[in-house]
Amino acid sequence: MNFWGWAIDDVCVVANVDGVCGDGRVTAHETCDRGADNADAPDACRSWCQVPACGDRIVDSGETCDDGPGGSLTCTPACTLIVAPDLGGCCSTGRGVGGTGALSVVVLGWLLRRRRPPLR
Repeated sequence: MNFWGWAIDDVCVVANVDGVCGDGRVTAHETCDRGADNADAPDACRSWCQVPACGDRIVDSGETCDDGPGGSLTCTPACTLIVAPDLGGCCSTGRGVGGTGALSVVVLGWLLRRRRPPLR
């Protein structure tokens, strides 16, 4: 072959012809191989011949989520859900400082402050 002045005389392709993912035999770079049963599904040998693992974006047994190796805002890198703390808030049905009473005091204070004439 000749490419713009470069000559390629010899080409050597190296491959392990005995290591084909999906043939049902576990070889050097595979951790599992179930042949036609390989699948990108929960608890199955993956289509790339690796055992299920946290971070592969497939939720398996023992995982509550799997958003990839870095996790996400709702899923940790260890494949567990991140649960936001219950902070109560203005929509609670119970009485107390954290409910609508506190919101009313804040809004009323804001309105009263807005009605004052500016100091000169």
